[in-house]
Amino acid sequence: MSQPEQGGGRRPERGRLARHWRTAREIGEDPASIPQRLRELLLKIWCSRGGGFYGLGYLIAFVYFEIDMLLGDVGESEGAGDFMLGQLGEYLFRLGFLSFINVFRALLWPLMVAGWWDGLGLALLLAGYLAFEWLLKPVVDRQFPELGEHREGRLRAKADKREARRSRRRERRARWRKRQPASREGRVE
Repeated sequence: MSQPEQGGGRRPERGRLARHWRTAREIGEDPASIPQRLRELLLKIWCSRGGGFYGLGYLIAFVYFEIDMLLGDVGESEGAGDFMLGQLGEYLFRLGFLSFINVFRALLWPLMVAGWWDGLGLALLLAGYLAFEWLLKPVVDRQFPELGEHREGRLRAKADKREARRSRRRERRARWRKRQPASREGRVE
């Protein structure tokens, strides 16, 4: 990946469009980097939703919705030129609003699955969760060690947050006790 020059060089590009343009340029220079970039992107999406069963379902749903949207556009276009022109025209709208809609739909994937087959989807969700936890998780952790590291980091952050909350609570109790008048038992009336 190209790095901006230090010192008097040009400023790093900012913003979504600049990042996409830079990524496209880098892929054009090194097409062999596509599989690694795709792997990193998918793992980042999976980790953003916890790196477990829910995150995997989210990832599958999101990719499905995005591919469905793209294939719908391809089917509606009259040719390759028409398709490319339409994609350029809708680039900002598509990456912004429609991808946001797909994110929202993907977040709700368990509700969608639970509604399948007149409620049998709930049993499918439970079976999928158990299969993931007991059978797939060890395989996934070996194949994608980044997910395990992400989960451990999340657990550490959660423990740190809990300890900080307990510490603040202890401090509040100590301040409260200092402000309280002396107990009635020690007073002489």
